[in-house]
Parts: sequence; structure tokens; C-alpha cells
Amino acid sequence: MTTISKAVFGIALLVFANIALAKYFTSLSPPGVKITQYFTHSGGGVTLYISGSVQNLDGCMVTNRVHLKGNLAGHQSMVSAALAAFSSGKYIGLHASGCETIPFWGGTQTVAIINNLWVFE
Repeated sequence: MTTISKAVFGIALLVFANIALAKYFTSLSPPGVKITQYFTHSGGGVTLYISGSVQNLDGCMVTNRVHLKGNLAGHQSMVSAALAAFSSGKYIGLHASGCETIPFWGGTQTVAIINNLWVFE
């Protein structure tokens, strides 16, 4: 196996490993979920209230709301996409990076922390 072949194989292996470990909160395919309301927090975070079918592979306690942390890379792009979807009535897909308690909501229940968000046509 040549060095280039080994490098391509290694990259492919990493990509497939990341896909296998992915924790989709919704399906990658439509229909997704609808944002029914949102709440902006003073620290820059945004909570989205959602309706629709979720997968909840992380086992978060609350599934009708998710959180976009204010310090996450790409936060502004995700918030923009979420608000555009909310305003236009479009559905979104969500990928979570685990569950956390959000002190504002009482700090007793875990919600999904979203690290990827996409909008469906």
C-alpha cells in the first residue's frame, strides 16, 4: 500500500468513525422538527422550543427544547439559520453534543446541546 493510499484510507476511517459516533437529535433526513418559540439568554445562548419527532440518542431528560450555547464555534450561523427557519415556518434538523442542565431553567433537567443545525426546504 502506498503512502497516499494509506493516507486516504486513514482519512476515510476517521470520517466513518465520526459518522458512527454522531448523535443526531433528529434524523438527517426530513421532516425534522419545527421551532415553536425561542428564548435568548443574557449570556448569548439560545433555547429553541421544538415540536416533532426526535431520536434523543444522548438520553436528555427534556426533548421539547434544545440549547445553542453562546460560546460554541458557529453559534451565530446556527442562530441565524434557526431564526430564519422559525420566521419562514421551515423545519430543522439537529445534531447534539450531549446533554447539560441550563441554570436558567431551574438546573434540574438536562437538555440537548446542539452543535449542528440545518434547515429543510
